[in-house]
Amino acid sequence: MIILDLLFNLSFLVALCTVAGYIDRWGVITRLSRDILQGLLFGATAILGMLNPFVIEEGLIFDGRSIVLSISGLFYGPVGAGIAAIMTIIVRFFIGGVGQWMGASVAFSSALIGIFFHLKYKNQIHKLTNKTLLALGLITHIVMLALVVLLPNTYRKETLQTIATSVLVAYPLATILIGRILGSLKELTYTNTLLKEREEKYRILVENQTDLVVKVDKMGRFLYVSPSYCKMFGKSEEELLGQTFLPLVHEQDRASTLEAMKSLYYPPYECYLEQRALTVKGWRWLGWADKAVLDEFGMVTEIIGVGRDITTEVETRKALEESENKFRTVAETANASIFIYKGEYFVWASPYSEVVTGYSPEELLKLRFFDIVHPEHRELVKERGLKRQQGELIPKRYEFKIITKQGEIRWVSFSGSIVNFMGGPAGLGTAFDITSLKESLMQLEEARSQLLAQNEELTTLNEELAESVEKIKKLNEELQEALQKAETSDKLKSAFLANMSHELRTPLNGIIGFADLLLKNEYKESEKIRFIKLILINADQLLEIITDIIDLSKIEAGILSMNETYFTVSELLAELFDNFYPKATEKGLELKLQNCPKDAPAQIFGDRNRIRQILTNLLSNAIKYTYKGSVTFGCSSGIQGFTFYVSDTGLGIPDNEKELIFERFYQIEKYQTQSRSGTGLGLSIVKTIVEQMGGKIWLESELGKGSTFFVLIPYKDIPKATATNIDKFNGEMKYKFPEKTILIAEDDESNRTLIEAMLLGTEANLIFAINGKEAVKAVENNKENIDLVVMDLRMPIMDGLEATRKIRQICPSMPVLAQTAYAFEHDREKALAAGCNDYISKPFKREILLDKIAMLLNVPIN
Repeated sequence: MIILDLLFNLSFLVALCTVAGYIDRWGVITRLSRDILQGLLFGATAILGMLNPFVIEEGLIFDGRSIVLSISGLFYGPVGAGIAAIMTIIVRFFIGGVGQWMGASVAFSSALIGIFFHLKYKNQIHKLTNKTLLALGLITHIVMLALVVLLPNTYRKETLQTIATSVLVAYPLATILIGRILGSLKELTYTNTLLKEREEKYRILVENQTDLVVKVDKMGRFLYVSPSYCKMFGKSEEELLGQTFLPLVHEQDRASTLEAMKSLYYPPYECYLEQRALTVKGWRWLGWADKAVLDEFGMVTEIIGVGRDITTEVETRKALEESENKFRTVAETANASIFIYKGEYFVWASPYSEVVTGYSPEELLKLRFFDIVHPEHRELVKERGLKRQQGELIPKRYEFKIITKQGEIRWVSFSGSIVNFMGGPAGLGTAFDITSLKESLMQLEEARSQLLAQNEELTTLNEELAESVEKIKKLNEELQEALQKAETSDKLKSAFLANMSHELRTPLNGIIGFADLLLKNEYKESEKIRFIKLILINADQLLEIITDIIDLSKIEAGILSMNETYFTVSELLAELFDNFYPKATEKGLELKLQNCPKDAPAQIFGDRNRIRQILTNLLSNAIKYTYKGSVTFGCSSGIQGFTFYVSDTGLGIPDNEKELIFERFYQIEKYQTQSRSGTGLGLSIVKTIVEQMGGKIWLESELGKGSTFFVLIPYKDIPKATATNIDKFNGEMKYKFPEKTILIAEDDESNRTLIEAMLLGTEANLIFAINGKEAVKAVENNKENIDLVVMDLRMPIMDGLEATRKIRQICPSMPVLAQTAYAFEHDREKALAAGCNDYISKPFKREILLDKIAMLLNVPIN
């Protein structure tokens, strides 16, 4: 009967404890509240068990309270077990009898053992093993049997004999049963909690990402749409759910979308597609990665899609395709062999490559890029080609010989660069057939040699021919660079030529027109003087334009040079004031010169002519674009150097044009309708000259108030000896060369007449020669009487350079002043190398010519 009574009691306890397991699934209470509630429930369960016990004697009862309390301690810790144990102990003492102390002790020990197991396995409560539960049951009830010692002696033996087997067998099994039930419920609760946490995490992730996430059924109806999708299409979730996605897709992309989605019904049950969709931003390209959701039978139930806006990528891809097509078109139509090589082998070649090499593009793909190179240049080309792909710096352009498929030797001009091809670096090469040009160069060289052997008098001409040959070769080497720059420079050159046509014709028209009027002799003397002044103004304007063109050519060629000397700043500024004062007065402007501070150096080291050119340009612009008020210029000194400035009260320059005015051909818009004169090169050339001097130029301007240009020129201290040499020429400018004989060698009659007129009044004796041969003869006959030779470099029969060399043999110390229409630095160097003492470029003014003559004759200008 004890087993039946205990089983009835235990089954009742199992049922009540199972109910307790469901309390854990309530998500609305805190953990402490749950433990308290479970403690009350387990305490009540233990009390109910004591009210239906197995009775051995009055006051000596046995029931399932030890199981309930140990399980309570295991699953709900000190709080739950403590409450249940206290309730049980109180009721047991209330029942009383001989077994009350044993009963209370069993309640306490069972709860304590359960708490111990709870602390040991609290992180594994949801996955307890049978072994752990069995250990809990055995330990709890072995302790229970040991507590029989608390019974009176007369009850101990009988009690052990009655309950020992049942307690050690049935009670541990009941512990396992109840523990497994509660453990399963705990595991289910734990799993559900994890699922909810993960579901919430993924929900937050999906709803906060920028990618679009949708879920549709097999019919394409929306089951879920992410907030980003709703935002993109400007619709709410309620508007989209249950609707099909296809109406949002561009009509031309619907068929391809459905076709791509067919692959979702076959392994691997996924697809990628691109489509246009009508969003709040208009038609946009979307890229979708779709995945099918299968049921337990392997049938598609839902489709999950993740998409993003790929409009930029699609447009970039299309632009890249267009760029590739353009490159292919250019490469296939260009009259040059264009090819790509990767490693050692060709990987692509243009059709014209067959014309240059004799090999078809298909045949070239089987060759190494250096196989067709002549053995003379093969190793060089191979080394440079491989280094180019490795990113090393090598010459971009050079020439070499190749051997065609037919065995013909040809010269090519090659240019190469590095490109990205098929995921890695590759060489891009362009080869022009220059065989004919090379042959022409060889013929020119042969012709030059023949001319040297035929006539010794043609030495100079042959030297120029050799220079021409070298220039042709250099031009050939620069051909590729010129071709690349042609597209951008053509527009500038066209604008430049159109502007030059106007700018050159305008002053020429004035010069020719007024000169023609003077010849008719139909005008008063005052009008003739006005015509002559206008001719001079137009001539100065023409000279300024030509100077700009020459300087631009020097800048383009990289040969703009500086001729630095020591000069007095105040003299330069006074000279500029004298030159520009009439122009300013004629326009009704006040021209002001502010002298340099007293602490500034008297002289500076620099290119006086270039600094004069800079200030002339700035003053000319200031007067040209100022219509009332004044123009002020001067200088100041500082740690870095001399600062020259030119200030006007003109209209000013807008902020957005302050940098543009230093660009070539640029003219400020508001001045273009008021004054069309000028090449647009002046400030660009000025900026280049200033920077080459190591200085800088900047401006300050305010609309309606005027502009101020500043030029900083670094200066150096002047040696005392040099300063003394400069000072000896200070004083009033008067030119007198009495008892001096000057030989003028000039083939042009007008230029001879001009020089004769310029020297009129200097008391010099003049001798004339119309070519170099006559000049040499004149020196031979009068070497003791001639004091100076003014030599034109370009004359018939014998040019000025050869004549100077021969004069140096006759009279090494005779001063020679070269004068020519050529204005480049290398022309000056050639003249000095031939033996000339100084050099003057046409056109020149009387003061400049007389200055040069006075210096060479060592005559002070007083």
